[in-house]
Amino acid sequence: MNILNIISGPIGPVLHHDGVGILLHNPLHKHVQTIDSWNGHLLKLDLFFHQTKISIISLNYPPFSSIHQNFCADLITKLLSWLNYACSNNYHVIVLGDFNIDEI
Repeated sequence: MNILNIISGPIGPVLHHDGVGILLHNPLHKHVQTIDSWNGHLLKLDLFFHQTKISIISLNYPPFSSIHQNFCADLITKLLSWLNYACSNNYHVIVLGDFNIDEI
């Protein structure tokens, strides 16, 4: 009996070790309405419950030394577009992942 589902986006074009994933408890999987990913560094699940919408975003922000600055700017732009959409459509948002915060 599977109690977890693994959801991952396609591997990005930049490095072979790119990738993000989300483990989701099996009963929650039926509430997933959309799955979006971006270049192996962002993964978004939209879950719909009765009168409640939740967007879970997993992020892998690469260390600055490992990637071109334009790629990081594009990643932040995509993340902000997802956050803006979620806020304007009354989603609850969870953002998680590897932020490499000392690099931001």
